Amino acid sequence: MVALRGFLWRADVATNRRKITVLLSAAEHERFEAYCNERGYKKSTLIARLIREHLNSEPSARQLPLRLKTTRENADE
Repeated sequence: MVALRGFLWRADVATNRRKITVLLSAAEHERFEAYCNERGYKKSTLIARLIREHLNSEPSARQLPLRLKTTRENADE
């Protein structure tokens, strides 16, 4: 596990995925949770999608676009 600017990263060797912990204020958490509940999103799936979309919208020379998963692929997580 590695701490980096308020995030905790953990490797899942079996799936080649990494885990992060995001810290929000109580108000931000409540708003985000309500948003997810109203729209039927899982918080982790939505956060991962938003990160991919943001990174893909602002590519750098060292960064390859990340593939966006379909809704069906996200449901399988």
